[in-house]
Amino acid sequence: MDIKKSFKVACAKKGMTTKDVAAIYGVTPRAINITINRKKTNIYTIQRLADAFGMKASEFIALGED
Repeated sequence: MDIKKSFKVACAKKGMTTKDVAAIYGVTPRAINITINRKKTNIYTIQRLADAFGMKASEFIALGED
């Protein structure tokens, strides 16, 4: 599971930036970068990232598997 890759692909597909996702949650882009660069990520975080892109967690994870 490569959350960073999933995030980058989702951003490209939806035409969003890290800044856009950060604005949705009221955090800084740096906080998003720290989150996606972690070695381990919990399902709650994955679900929140998926929600930002309007997709299911499983769809979001699959983006990083290709």
